[in-house]
Amino acid sequence: MSERRTSKRWKTSDYSREKKKYSGKFFSIHNGTDNEFVGYLIDISSEGMMILSKRVFPEGEALRLRINLPQEIKGSDELMVEARSAWCERDTNPEYHRIGFSFTFTFPHHNDVIELLFKEEEKAEQKTEQQAPTATE
Repeated sequence: MSERRTSKRWKTSDYSREKKKYSGKFFSIHNGTDNEFVGYLIDISSEGMMILSKRVFPEGEALRLRINLPQEIKGSDELMVEARSAWCERDTNPEYHRIGFSFTFTFPHHNDVIELLFKEEEKAEQKTEQQAPTATE
């Protein structure tokens, strides 16, 4: 599959082939209509996102999705998007699928919220790295 992204992407989780599992932050995603759990955010950009889910999403399926944020940003602890599934493939764990979604509609401040969220995450990571003891301590 060729890369079609044109905007910056922020990863929330990474897959370790050695450990055969994902690590990182797991933002839960729910159906914005009936609140049904859909999956976990793997990465996001201003144009779309990839999620990990037990559910199969046929290409072209349209949904309203709610991404739960780890903290309140711009007065909200969630991000609502309307999206269409662009692709769906089985994950290395056969219970799950990785699904790519293209955003068809984003709500006000969408890009600002994503950017602020990841700036906060980067600050927290830098602070943790600065506090970590070194081998000489």
